[in-house]
Amino acid sequence: MSPPLLDIAGLDVAYGEISAVQGVTLSLGAGEAAALLGANGAGKSTLMKAVIGLVRPRAGRILLDGQDITKLPPQRRARLGIGYCPEGRRTFPGLTVRENLLVACWGNAAAQRKRVDYAFSLFPALAEKQAILAWSLSGGQQQMLAIGRSLMNAPRLLLLDEPSLGLSPRLTDEVLDRIPTIVTEGISVLLAEQNAARALEVCATAWVLRTGRILRHGPSAELAASDDIRAAFLGG
Repeated sequence: MSPPLLDIAGLDVAYGEISAVQGVTLSLGAGEAAALLGANGAGKSTLMKAVIGLVRPRAGRILLDGQDITKLPPQRRARLGIGYCPEGRRTFPGLTVRENLLVACWGNAAAQRKRVDYAFSLFPALAEKQAILAWSLSGGQQQMLAIGRSLMNAPRLLLLDEPSLGLSPRLTDEVLDRIPTIVTEGISVLLAEQNAARALEVCATAWVLRTGRILRHGPSAELAASDDIRAAFLGG
């Protein structure tokens, strides 16, 4: 059995005296999609930031394809194959759609064209607006651009932090429905999402966080059928 692509063991993260993530252990295989579920403040974003290296854990380890990356800076982790789409989109408003993609794309001209074309095939609405400045895009289009930009370094692992935040139900579907397509490219996806119902639909497995700790883990269908999970997250 091959080792997981992402392997987190006993991870603790704190902001000063405030503990944000406590003893989190989880793993994600290659070409799999898993959801991180939890209310606001449950620790989802902090866990994402620990994986990409924006916060330093006080305990535990993070392995990527068997390599210990716990102490590596974010740029090294990106070079090793981690893509990160943060909460809030954070596109470059004064750059065009195409320029927003190219600024995150490594490699020669041919590689850049291939990655940009892939983003446009994933989100055709962006292809139609590639010469438009990012500030003029709708919220949904900006989110598509942010995801497309996070794919520009051809990652093996993609971290998506609250991609549906502030989007209408229609645009939420348009964004989240791309996750299975991304997975077919062999990219693993870890999705932090408050829209639990949709997250469980597009991810095979899920981890439920509460106050920084793993509360439940299992196949998405099993969690969706659980009475306590339905009561807490699905409105049932």
